[in-house]
This record gives sequence, structure tokens and C-alpha cells, in this order.
Amino acid sequence: GYTAAIDSPDNAAFTEAWAAAGNEALPGVYAAEGYIGAQVVAEAIEAAGGAESDVLLAALAATAALAAAGPLSFDEQGQAVRTVYV
Repeated sequence: GYTAAIDSPDNAAFTEAWAAAGNEALPGVYAAEGYIGAQVVAEAIEAAGGAESDVLLAALAATAALAAAGPLSFDEQGQAVRTVYV
């Protein structure tokens, strides 16, 4: 889950960008998940040096991002490992 109340520099950057884009309400879970997904893919593309599928998939599996909702990485089965807020 996600809450805009997460106290971290990464979440502050996300909520500030969200407000700067003209959004008056705080971002919700769907906005945050979209942002985090794009961030993870962008980091993997940068690490892979492009979007060639085999290299990109390996870079994605090795991604360890500091995202708006906290650290995110992937386990051996490709499942996301991250903090969940209840």
C-alpha cells in the first residue's frame, strides 16, 4: 500500500512533483504505483544501457530502487519485495 504521509525524501519528491503538476489533492495509491512502476523501469533501462529485452530483463531483476513508498527490489522469482503500509 501507499500513503502520502510516508516520511522520506523520495516520497517528498513525488508529492512535490504531483502538486507541481497541478493536482490539488494528495496522490493516492494508483498514482503512486504508476510513478513507482515508471521509476523502476527507467532505472532498469538506464542500468541496461537501453531497452534490448534480455539485457533489460536482467537489469530489471537486479533493480533495487528507493521509491516513494520505500525500498523496492525483486526476489529470485521476480516478485517485488517492498514495504507495505497498513
